Amino acid sequence: MNKRVKKKKTQYWEKLLKTFTNPETEINDKIFNYLLRAKILLIELGHMEFDDTKMQLLAPYVDEARETLLERAFFSDDYSAEVLESYLYKYELKREDEGTLIYLMECNTNNLEKKKCLINFCKRSNSMKISKIARNVEFGMELVKCIDVDFIKNTYQKNLQNPYILMAIAKNPITPQEIKKELKNVKGIKYAAQIRNIV
Repeated sequence: MNKRVKKKKTQYWEKLLKTFTNPETEINDKIFNYLLRAKILLIELGHMEFDDTKMQLLAPYVDEARETLLERAFFSDDYSAEVLESYLYKYELKREDEGTLIYLMECNTNNLEKKKCLINFCKRSNSMKISKIARNVEFGMELVKCIDVDFIKNTYQKNLQNPYILMAIAKNPITPQEIKKELKNVKGIKYAAQIRNIV
């Protein structure tokens, strides 16, 4: 399909989509597959809430589709850690996906298996930013449970500008009161308000 023809078809489908009241149901398999093959309006489709089968077809082309799949697998109890892992490794995650990975790593979840799966993936990332955050989050998960007060004190002194470590120290019930008092006044770092609220 040459550029001129594709432009006309794109304009046609853009106008048609605006007439749909519920695109996710009105775009049937035949229309969806045509748009996918022709690579028409893929970004618009990726922003919609299709089922996983369609989102997986869009995922190689649209970062929003990858984001949707990862968030569904991470938060929903209908998905196992194995499914989350398959989504993480199935697609060649790009720079556009960094925000989603960071968001998920920083979210609280009762499913530690999924959290560890995500962190292990991110630690292997080629992005220094992602791998560093993953290591900090992982260390923080252990630090929350630490029962060595001296270790907590030493870690605190070495990480006064590390929000992930300070957050974990703030959550630890045996953190000394003098440290909690300092954390109550922490400023100028990411999540400072959340850290203050914890203590």
